[in-house]
Amino acid sequence: RECLGNLVFGEEDDELQDAVVRLLRRRKKTLATAEWGTAGLLAQWLGGVDAAVGHYLGGLVVGSETCLVNLLGTQTGLTAGNPPTGGDFAEAMAAGCRRLFGADYAVAVGRFPESDPAAADPEPVFFALAGPDGASVERLPYAGHPAWVKILCAKRALNLVRLALLSTPQ
Repeated sequence: RECLGNLVFGEEDDELQDAVVRLLRRRKKTLATAEWGTAGLLAQWLGGVDAAVGHYLGGLVVGSETCLVNLLGTQTGLTAGNPPTGGDFAEAMAAGCRRLFGADYAVAVGRFPESDPAAADPEPVFFALAGPDGASVERLPYAGHPAWVKILCAKRALNLVRLALLSTPQ
């Protein structure tokens, strides 16, 4: 454990969502989710943790540019027909979700790019975390077996939340 540091999040049957909920409870914080590429997987996992009541406030699942514009409004600079693929869109999703739910934190998973197995450099998926101190954006190459890529991205988003909560004082 000492060597691995914050790579260890739990023991035995602990899942990443259990660790996130545990940190939310300890720090008396709330979380909301906005998902495009993961199609509600974060909401399903977090909503399945009994202890999440009062700390996981809920999630939004968007599947179109129009839905995203309607959700976030025009103040973000989003317009229908402008493909929301970059980090700025993920950041707008997280900030809009945080505002909508009144949460301490909101994590967003952006739209998955078109898969191109032959590409030398795969297009990225963008993740954003909005919190009391602003927002941060991360990217991950959209590559891997189709059966695992959605799970990998959902876990990446949860870990973004976990690491942020670990860095906040109790």
